[in-house]
Amino acid sequence: MNIKLRVWEPSAVRNAWWHPYDETLGKALRETAAILYGRPSIRAGAIRDGVTPLLKLTARLLGDAIKR
Repeated sequence: MNIKLRVWEPSAVRNAWWHPYDETLGKALRETAAILYGRPSIRAGAIRDGVTPLLKLTARLLGDAIKR
């Protein structure tokens, strides 16, 4: 006998890691890492450069949540 675990959790929000994704996700992650873990001298630039990708990603995830 082989035991297998199968789990399904319906979610109101689509997982950001699944397709389709574009360069917006990569930019948002890169700037978020710079904001959280970067030197203080580069944080202001990361915030400035990361606002647009983060807002696009947030809007996409919220739009998917509303559709579901």
